[in-house]
Amino acid sequence: GALAVLRQAVESGESVVITYVGDDGVRTERVVDPRSGEGGRLVARDHRSDDVRAFAVHRIVGVRALGASVG
Repeated sequence: GALAVLRQAVESGESVVITYVGDDGVRTERVVDPRSGEGGRLVARDHRSDDVRAFAVHRIVGVRALGASVG
């Protein structure tokens, strides 16, 4: 599942692409560097804002490795 992929990314230090559903229900794809995942939150550096943010794990609907082919 997504959590397993996120945990692996935290351990490996790899960037991943998450599909995140915002408060407004809009899905966005973000390239992030996962730092830690605990308490239902993923702490990661968001490439777009170049800032470290906490993402609610229940709002993350997809995770894939950066550079992995889609489909």
